Amino acid sequence: LSDIDRVNQRCAWAYYLGETTARGMGLAKTLELNVCEYVFETLGLTKLWCEVLSYNDRVVALHEKFGSKVEGVLRQHICKNGEFHDVVRMGLLRSDWLALRGQWNYTRIDIESPPVLATVA
Repeated sequence: LSDIDRVNQRCAWAYYLGETTARGMGLAKTLELNVCEYVFETLGLTKLWCEVLSYNDRVVALHEKFGSKVEGVLRQHICKNGEFHDVVRMGLLRSDWLALRGQWNYTRIDIESPPVLATVA
């Protein structure tokens, strides 16, 4: 999770399963649903958003499967290996999560909140 914005009640997120042998084992489902539960039910935020390279259809479809919607496309937004790529911006709202959360069975994992840093006035 990044860019946690308490005023606008949203945060961004990203994850990668780099080890190809770990794919297809349900890890993405477990992670996706636990992060949604944490963001909406523990942190009490209203929106969880992410960005996906447009050519990564499988990841776009995965996020859509769990309720995220495509909110827009950032054209030629990322340059990788000298080539520009579009980025799909996706978002999931708390209201959508609350309507959908009961349809999946998944292993619950504990997500620890980061320590609150003291501020000096």
